[in-house]
Amino acid sequence: LANSVTVTGAAGAWTLGAAFTEIVPAATVAVEWYIDGIDVTALGVGVIAEVVLVHGAGDTEFARFTVATPGHYPLHAQKPIAANDRIAAKVATLAGGAQAVDIKVQYHTA
Repeated sequence: LANSVTVTGAAGAWTLGAAFTEIVPAATVAVEWYIDGIDVTALGVGVIAEVVLVHGAGDTEFARFTVATPGHYPLHAQKPIAANDRIAAKVATLAGGAQAVDIKVQYHTA
């Protein structure tokens, strides 16, 4: 179990934050694994956000989705994540203003 991680967007509307925020650190999962979904645990009232997820040292994008309410967002097209890869995220919001989304991942191992 892990706490949610706050990912903050940029000041401009629909502009991704400058740096990726680590959600699952490298070397946390020592075998091949799969992301089942994302839990959005906090999101400001009226905030509409796009979340971009990447894995590995090269920041390979594997998911991009829009959220408007807290809740569970399943990833239907699961891609295997290599052992010891990290997961990181960026967020962009409709209104900009450096708004934040708190997220965590649900996963299983192969």
